[in-house]
Amino acid sequence: MSELEARFGESNAALASSLECLWRENQAFLQMSKLTAITDLIEIKESSLAVSECEVARQMIAKEFNPECHKDLGDVCRILFPLRAAFPNVYSIYAAALTFGMEMALTHPSHHRTGPLTLKLCCPLLCTVTSTWSQMITTC
Repeated sequence: MSELEARFGESNAALASSLECLWRENQAFLQMSKLTAITDLIEIKESSLAVSECEVARQMIAKEFNPECHKDLGDVCRILFPLRAAFPNVYSIYAAALTFGMEMALTHPSHHRTGPLTLKLCCPLLCTVTSTWSQMITTC
């Protein structure tokens, strides 16, 4: 995290920390208090409803999650997609998280200077966004 703070600033490091909390194997998985960097951006308030939604979604994702098959946030988003009406806040958080990789890969000028670190962060998300959007478009 200190390397991210040095390169991208405190707020972007907070976003990266929030992104980590969206991964099933993270100890702070879907804990609303750890997602504030993302939820503040998309204007999801930490209400009892949002916290409860995260708790139920955490249990559902835990049952469906398979580390052999699910390799990135897009895979988790695909688990949530059929149930997006039941988990609108959680689904919005994942959808927003996927756009960070796209935005960073396409618009952040430092990706030319920082090399492998940024590319490792962006490329899996960029591929995920493309396949997730394609799936959502064909599903709708």
